[in-house]
Amino acid sequence: MKKILIKEVYNPEKTIALIVEEEENFTNIVKKFVEEPYIRGLFVIDKSGRYLGFIKRESILQWAKIKLGDVSGLEEYIFKFSKETVAKHLIYPHSEKATISPEDDIVKCLRLMLSYDLTDIPVVDKNLKILGDVTIPELISKVLEVSMS
Repeated sequence: MKKILIKEVYNPEKTIALIVEEEENFTNIVKKFVEEPYIRGLFVIDKSGRYLGFIKRESILQWAKIKLGDVSGLEEYIFKFSKETVAKHLIYPHSEKATISPEDDIVKCLRLMLSYDLTDIPVVDKNLKILGDVTIPELISKVLEVSMS
């Protein structure tokens, strides 16, 4: 089968995951997930626009488990801990290692997704600036398209 490059799969005009800065507050992060229910996660960047990691929807659940636990007066705890939490605190462990370049092939991309349990991976340039993203369905669809032609 023909080697398929990432640049043949991703569409830089249509990035599904949204981008947030590392100091974005928790309230805004939660709002993004509420306002955009179709997104699977958020890419976190530093002040210079370099990729730092991925916030999964499940990161909000993990935050609640760690910060809130089993407490009474839940509203007060949510308010208190949400003020202390910013995007960089919610990054999924090791997701900063899961990046792909347009010249990489989809096998590498799939391996990264499976290794780091991610459904989206950012396509980055050599300076780790996000060019777009690739999703599992896009990769599988491309493989099927190529194999059927």
